[in-house]
Amino acid sequence: MRVTFGRHKHPRFETYTLHNGIDIDAPLDAPVNAVHDGTVAFADQFLGYGLMVILDHGGKNHTLYAHLAEARVQPGQHVSAGDVLGTVGASSVEGPGVYFELRSQGKPQDPLEWLAREGH
Repeated sequence: MRVTFGRHKHPRFETYTLHNGIDIDAPLDAPVNAVHDGTVAFADQFLGYGLMVILDHGGKNHTLYAHLAEARVQPGQHVSAGDVLGTVGASSVEGPGVYFELRSQGKPQDPLEWLAREGH
């Protein structure tokens, strides 16, 4: 884990930023899998996030996977938990890895808490 969810103090500038997801170190081109069943709401480049996939899980719940090298899904496509959405890229300034975000009712949630509850 490179960066966790929540408020972080910049070590040099003494300012605070809010990180709405988690940054996960992973090997370049490794598969990125869906954590839950859903429908692809977005699969394209997005400023600051590189290639990004957003899944709609219903009930205003979404997951976001960013800094991908390739997307293997298209908007409107249904995916199951474990399906490959794409591969790990290196568009983040920190090198290869994936940015993962979870939103419920439009509000960012700590993905680590949810993943622990779901047994991931």
